[in-house]
Amino acid sequence: MYRAHREAYASALQSPSLAGAQAYADAVRAALKHYWDAERLAANPLIRSSLLDGCVSGPAGPQQRVETLRRMLLEQSRALSEAPTRTSAHRLLEATYFQPLGNQDVVAEALHLTPRTYRRHLRRAIVLLAGRLQAADGRSSLRSPGDWS
Repeated sequence: MYRAHREAYASALQSPSLAGAQAYADAVRAALKHYWDAERLAANPLIRSSLLDGCVSGPAGPQQRVETLRRMLLEQSRALSEAPTRTSAHRLLEATYFQPLGNQDVVAEALHLTPRTYRRHLRRAIVLLAGRLQAADGRSSLRSPGDWS
């Protein structure tokens, strides 16, 4: 498993860099989708984000960067709940990704939303989370592999 994890990590380093808010949001969406899958999370472009550099000490291996990315996603999601109008965004992300209640229909029912409303609010929550992460990153794009050390 560790070998496969390292290979996925190396693959992420070789993938093209992302630019712009939409690409960043797509990377966040993929990271949330694979939150519990270390191999796929290691291949996510956010792994080489400068956002993680300030949170890891020394040369970080793939496992440490994956754990740091998980922590950052959860912390930034919880930070959404600090704003009264954003509390539902955190609840949606928590019930869908961090402590999944089940499939989308189950989560929608648990949150007393129609499936359509749930999906609309989930898309909005992901964009809000991506915006927070991107602002914390202090950059509008992810670094290219040549810039990563």
